[in-house]
Formats: sequence, structure tokens, C-alpha cells
Amino acid sequence: MVSGRGTRFVIIANPTAGRRDNTAYARKVARLLQAGGAESTVAFTTRRGDAESIAGKALSESSGESGARLCIVACG
Repeated sequence: MVSGRGTRFVIIANPTAGRRDNTAYARKVARLLQAGGAESTVAFTTRRGDAESIAGKALSESSGESGARLCIVACG
């Protein structure tokens, strides 16, 4: 497995999508990433367009970070 150090993960989850509890799943993924040394946050959507807004905000915030990697993960 590649180390998560130096990478920031933003997990965007739709808590009402699919048949699974995406809330618990997204939080579990974040904990696993943190255990591997990565910075990770979870953001939950509440309406149409939220995922795009969250991703756009993460991209604009990361543009000022030199050498940092950003990984946006969709869950749900």
C-alpha cells in the first residue's frame, strides 16, 4: 500500500445513496486513512450539487499548498 503521508483525502459521501450506511462507511475509510498517516476529512451531501461544491472548495484550498497532493473520494 502506498503511504498516505503528504496526501490530503476529502471523502464526499451521500448518506442516502444505495443500500448501505454510507455515513459509517465513509467515516471508517477516513479512520483507516488517518491510521496510515494521511490527513482525511468527510463531508456529507444534503442536496443536489453539494458534491461538486465540496470538491471545488477542496481544490481551491489545495491550490495554495506546495507539494501537497489532494485525493477526492466519492462514497455513495
